[in-house]
Amino acid sequence: MSKVSLTAIALSCLFLVSAPVLCLAQNASQTTPGVQQRGAGRGEKVLEKLTAALDLTPEQVAQIKPILAATRSKAMQIFNDSTLTDEQKKAQIKELRRQEAQQIKPILTSDQIAKWKAILQQRRSAQS
Repeated sequence: MSKVSLTAIALSCLFLVSAPVLCLAQNASQTTPGVQQRGAGRGEKVLEKLTAALDLTPEQVAQIKPILAATRSKAMQIFNDSTLTDEQKKAQIKELRRQEAQQIKPILTSDQIAKWKAILQQRRSAQS
């Protein structure tokens, strides 16, 4: 083979190997906006599931939606805080969830609270 052919093959191989790495590096630099966008979509799904599971009224949905949004925003701040250890993040998220529950509970009826507690218990069991 000629020297030109070997050089062309080597450059082609280098391109094939480096292109995926460059794409990964570019994606890694864009993680924060992507996480926030996905988080917003999940929040809507959580609200939809909660609405269906608890038969929330439109008034209840209007009251609960900003609570979930504020909790999600604070959770993202905690998650993105590089000064916190994983244990500190876990503790702060747990406290955030407790505060969220305290805000949501007065909005629900006693039947809805019972259903909500059962859902939370199932979720905790599944995570264990």
